[in-house]
Amino acid sequence: MSIKTAIEHCILAAYVAAGPFFSLLHPCYGGRVEKSVWINPLPQGNSLHGVSFVDNRHVVAVGDGGTILVSSDGGRHWHFHRSKVGANLRAVCFVSPRLGWIVGWSGTILKTVDGGEHWIDQDSGTRLPLLSVSFRDESRGYAVGWGGTILRTLNGGKVWERQTRVVPYYLYSISFDPRKGRTGFIAGGYGTLLGTNDGGEHWTKRSTGTEADLFSVSSIDSEVAYAVGENGIIIRTTNAGQTWHKIPSRTNANLFSVCFLSPMVGYVVGDSGLVLKTKNGGQTWHRFLLREVQHLWYAFFNTSESGWVVGDGGIVAKTMDGGVRWDIKTKGIFEDIQSVIFPSKLTGYILGRSGSFLSTRDGGGYWQVRQKLKSIYPLSMFFIDQDYGWVTGKEGAVFQTSDGGITWKKELSSTRINLNNVFFLNRDKGWIVGDQGLILRTENGGKSWQRSGGFSTFDYRSIFFVNKNLGYLCGTSGLFLKSTNGGLKWDGQVLYEARYSFWSLCFIDSLTGWIVGDQGVILKTADGGATWRKQSSGVTSTLRCVLFVDKIHGFAAGDGGTLLQTCNGGEQWESTSSGTTNDIYSIACPDDGSLWIGGSFGTILHIAFEVEEK
Repeated sequence: MSIKTAIEHCILAAYVAAGPFFSLLHPCYGGRVEKSVWINPLPQGNSLHGVSFVDNRHVVAVGDGGTILVSSDGGRHWHFHRSKVGANLRAVCFVSPRLGWIVGWSGTILKTVDGGEHWIDQDSGTRLPLLSVSFRDESRGYAVGWGGTILRTLNGGKVWERQTRVVPYYLYSISFDPRKGRTGFIAGGYGTLLGTNDGGEHWTKRSTGTEADLFSVSSIDSEVAYAVGENGIIIRTTNAGQTWHKIPSRTNANLFSVCFLSPMVGYVVGDSGLVLKTKNGGQTWHRFLLREVQHLWYAFFNTSESGWVVGDGGIVAKTMDGGVRWDIKTKGIFEDIQSVIFPSKLTGYILGRSGSFLSTRDGGGYWQVRQKLKSIYPLSMFFIDQDYGWVTGKEGAVFQTSDGGITWKKELSSTRINLNNVFFLNRDKGWIVGDQGLILRTENGGKSWQRSGGFSTFDYRSIFFVNKNLGYLCGTSGLFLKSTNGGLKWDGQVLYEARYSFWSLCFIDSLTGWIVGDQGVILKTADGGATWRKQSSGVTSTLRCVLFVDKIHGFAAGDGGTLLQTCNGGEQWESTSSGTTNDIYSIACPDDGSLWIGGSFGTILHIAFEVEEK
């Protein structure tokens, strides 16, 4: 089976299997969400931060947005759970095939007694994020996190008590000697390493000789332990933490997780899909790369050859030969989804940042992976109908299709400047905006492009035309421009504090429009841009796209999975779960009232609504 065919089967399978459910008031039709389904990647795309190999077949992984993945067949199939609290989950620990714990943000602690099928909330006594958990047996366990937090339980989590704070820094990782359990270490910010020789009753600060953040620690026995952190640092102790010595890693990448199975054999993972392996206690390291992932957050090995890693975009990978080969269990495409557009109810297109192009003719029931657009870093896509479309990208790239993306023709833009957004009014008349104040317009479908006047100190992000004469655009430093003659001349003004950039605008007629941008800013005009009024979004994350279907119903979305909705033209914006914590770059609302989301790490989500008749 080809990679292309496998991806198509994977995307089709998302509609065959039942997806995770989220509650969301639908602003367009007054209904509630029927379901929110991960289309790509599968089984889901939220970043994973912890994994535990329960036994030879059972694996549990946890991550952002309350994600819990459970496999009972060695990772061939996964059951996708979402914790009721919905907090980002950071670590998982099992002491037997059925008994385990999870910790995460907002002081979250969850316990399972059935191998991960069901989880029970435990009261941690704190709202601070917890980043690591370790249990020595069924009763005695520890959790660490922000602000120097150290929690202990002596009864399986029925009661958690806070231990004396030693340092005020983030504590990222905790590990005990797996044999006797008396020696243990906690790794944290600013080179922090706390040690215990009495099983965690007391913790003292140890000298590490570094101020680099230490993200992970692995205790092998009562004497030997390793810790890793930012800028490629690896340190080791061979005397129960009395002294620590640096080991050359030959990398400047941030290292997020370390797992040693003996004083000699260990693994480290970090930035850019990096995997390091040593067989001689760190004297030399073998280097492997998982190119599909930006960050690998955690590694768990149960033998010297068999282990798991997890990371951004829901990546789960398994090796059976010590890291030489990796079986990536997560399926789909992993590039950022730059644009999602539906020119009609049934026809839709999706564009990835590495040139992947997907199309549907049945409203998203089946997505076909078309041939990649080569030699382009795409930034924007626009279709005027189911056949005619354009893609723009870095260094002046412009491509045009007249057959729904089956074939693409490169057009001449006569510039090497990045082209950030494209908009067409019909098959002939269109505009492009880019960096350095670039504005291009065409009267012949893109066969030729002419420059229009702009302000060269600004980068333009979004352009929209209401008719052949009236158009608007926005960009960096709060700039807004308006044209009343088809883009031949533009008049501009700074609408907001200059340090904020605008990312997207949407007009539903010649007078009414919205702009969104940095720090959750939303502005509305009711007089064609003559005046603007700030609306309260209730968020501080960057908003990268805005979409209105009429004067009162709309969406805005952006970083961290932020999804806002309004039913009254933006007088009130309500934050709701998008189903992801990945950045959202594009949203589309076809005529059937569903919502499509595209974002970082290959995120494609479909939110279907249960329509209520009025």
